[in-house]
Amino acid sequence: MGNAIAITDPLGNKTSYGYDKIYRLINQTDAENRKTKYQFDAVGNLISLTDPEDNTTNYTHDELNRLLTDTNQLGDTRSYEYDAVGNQIASVDRNGREINYLFDNLNRNTKEVWLDKNNNPVRTFEFEYDAASELLKASDPDSAYSYNYDLDGRVTKVDNAGTPGVPNVVFGYQYDPVDNLTQVTDKIDGVAKGVENFTYDPLNRVTKITQSGNGVSEKRVDMSYDAASQMTDMSRYSDLTGNNLIAQSTYTFDDAGRLTNLVHDQDGDVLSAYEWAYDQANRITQATSPDGVSDYDYDKSDQLVDADHSYQDDEAYSYDDNGNRVNDGYVTGENNQLKRDGTFNYQYDKEGNRVKRTEIATGEVTNYEWDYRNRLVGVETKDSDGDVTANADYTYDVFDNRIAKSVDADGDGVAEVEERYVLDGDHIALTFDGEGHQTERFLHGTQIDQVLAQENADGEVLWALTDNQGSVRVVLDDEGNIVNQISYDAFGNITLETHPEVNFRFSYTGREFDAETGLYNYRSRYYDPELGEFVSEDTIGFAGGDANLSRYVHNNPLFYVDPFGFCRVGSSGSDDDVDLLNNVDRFFAGFGDIVTFGGTTKLREALYGDLATRNHQGDAFTAGQVTGGLTSLATGLGTPANFGRGLSLAQQAAIGYDVAATGYGAYDATTKISQGSATPLDALNFLPVAGYGASRLNGATHGLDDVVDNVNPMMLQPNLTRGDTLASDDFMSAIDQRRELQIAVPGSDDLRYLDAIGANASINTSNPNHILLRPDARKIEVLEEFLHGTQIRNGIVDKLGENGAEIHVKDFMIRHKKLLGLSEGDVQALQKLKDSYTR
Repeated sequence: MGNAIAITDPLGNKTSYGYDKIYRLINQTDAENRKTKYQFDAVGNLISLTDPEDNTTNYTHDELNRLLTDTNQLGDTRSYEYDAVGNQIASVDRNGREINYLFDNLNRNTKEVWLDKNNNPVRTFEFEYDAASELLKASDPDSAYSYNYDLDGRVTKVDNAGTPGVPNVVFGYQYDPVDNLTQVTDKIDGVAKGVENFTYDPLNRVTKITQSGNGVSEKRVDMSYDAASQMTDMSRYSDLTGNNLIAQSTYTFDDAGRLTNLVHDQDGDVLSAYEWAYDQANRITQATSPDGVSDYDYDKSDQLVDADHSYQDDEAYSYDDNGNRVNDGYVTGENNQLKRDGTFNYQYDKEGNRVKRTEIATGEVTNYEWDYRNRLVGVETKDSDGDVTANADYTYDVFDNRIAKSVDADGDGVAEVEERYVLDGDHIALTFDGEGHQTERFLHGTQIDQVLAQENADGEVLWALTDNQGSVRVVLDDEGNIVNQISYDAFGNITLETHPEVNFRFSYTGREFDAETGLYNYRSRYYDPELGEFVSEDTIGFAGGDANLSRYVHNNPLFYVDPFGFCRVGSSGSDDDVDLLNNVDRFFAGFGDIVTFGGTTKLREALYGDLATRNHQGDAFTAGQVTGGLTSLATGLGTPANFGRGLSLAQQAAIGYDVAATGYGAYDATTKISQGSATPLDALNFLPVAGYGASRLNGATHGLDDVVDNVNPMMLQPNLTRGDTLASDDFMSAIDQRRELQIAVPGSDDLRYLDAIGANASINTSNPNHILLRPDARKIEVLEEFLHGTQIRNGIVDKLGENGAEIHVKDFMIRHKKLLGLSEGDVQALQKLKDSYTR
């Protein structure tokens, strides 16, 4: 029936898939014969997941297929409650903590209220929206933000007025006509300070970033790319004119798009150089750096088992069937919880958060405190006599960004460190001390965790030179002199610093290391490099792609990174993490190919040749295809090629589109996340995807009025005439509106309604102008894939078949090129692609 039963990598390692009689995935077995099992009820709801170590999570659902409970191996349960239209209005976590959610008449979340055991509010989050459902205000007791938008729905201003303990900071944003961010400005307590400008090439790739302003040291970074949009050069300057070179970086890729060489130099003098070798499965087998040479070995499921170094201690790791370490002294209990490692004993709460660590030799105890959102808010260390020896407190904003920390390093009750952070998107832009004085300013690149420079209050600048993972390896001063060099082991432990007194905030994979806890801050979770695991469970559950909710990047830290602590992303790329975005692109390109007949790859090839489809191959692309398939499998349909078997037209339409829209919504949010430019709205766009994958939540059902409002008039007739302009304008207007993703399942009221109106309805997600499958193919791809969704709804795919449906879309787009605003180059590419299907 078209379901993949096995995938074998070039080294012969095979992953097998088993299905039930109606083509639902019921088991997955890796090359080490480790099996993950799934069970479904009669209507396709996942009712249990069992990992290779026989830890089982069970799920129950109501008659509308909404998740009611999930219970882990330890018998600890979460429960959920919904209103009449499907909004989740309450949840009780495994620790018994209750959260209520309030919605307005448009089903927009307006409040989140934490309740104590006596049903009294202990914390409230509030959200306000405008008529277009754009977020205007968001606040909680520790933060407040307000937002302004232009007519295209783009954020033009973010204001933190009302956030306690920090000066008022206002960010301003400007864009070009194709939505590229061109300028970011900041005002501190009403005084204009920083200005960042971005320059783009004709393919919408950033080629220059500058930073300057009132009291801000001048900085400039230039970038260039190859035909596959892989960065080949980066030059850093301490002036805006490009006369004072700090360092240049050169990246070399092989024919498979893998980074093989990276050289940082200064006018021809090499500062640091790196070289990587790969096996046929794209795993790094050898790395050469200024430190020396490292050789790596893996098991059949790509977990790192050996790292042999010429310059530091070798590393060896062994694992149980679910990826938990079984090195000497390690003991893992039920639900993949590490009990002891030979040095410490560990305890957890019912949510899987580490709450206590006891040093076996000394009796020293470290206690960890967590809030209702499972955010780490306090860490306290006591000696064997119970006396406090150190304490750290962490504060987060309404969107879970860490915005403050206080560290009492000696336990005397006085904090030696008081820091406040102001973020621009997902990155720290400015830091302040406890008295509100600015202490740091940062320059970030276009990708997530791409730190370029750090400036202190005196205007002194430090520049970062990073490796293939974005880990800071060399720090330069503003004259280009090396002032610190950092070495790491495979899992991110710092093994050597030449000048640790040089305080550069970011290190391994571009993340912050908290010396007071020994943990890295990966946004949604904290990572312990000594153990190679997070200290809490994945915030999006099994949707993160791992049956082990604590393991770090599937135990393959040489190839993957996890910027947000919930999903590994491939990173074998350049200093600016361009390959991080490429791998996000590969992932969602794979997802898109599964749900659009492989058309995305074919379109890119027709538009830009073979090089442009380089991202449509490799592990991440395959993973995206598997995820696309599994999203469909979770609905009980089998692979997307099996749409329509045993389902009504409306069910085919809604679920078929749902799979595509899930990919689009996730891509939209994830692209901005990977660029570090995500807004709170993008985070909200991502939530339904995460919730669906993790918990089979239906998300917010917007009611029948929204379905009617989204009716797509554009393809209800086979041809358009000049008289159809108004309808077409309505169509373009409709797809420009921001709409939250609706997830429908067989038997829901939405599907019954779609049946009643003949399924000629279009459920839209976020602004397609922001759905960038690649910067060089944005409009034409989005239009084509949207039209494919309409084809599915109108039965054209069933009638014409795969090739016929592809030809139909190309004909339509060519015929209405002016209406769609296509260039002659677009038309030529479409004609070329149409011809390929005709042959």
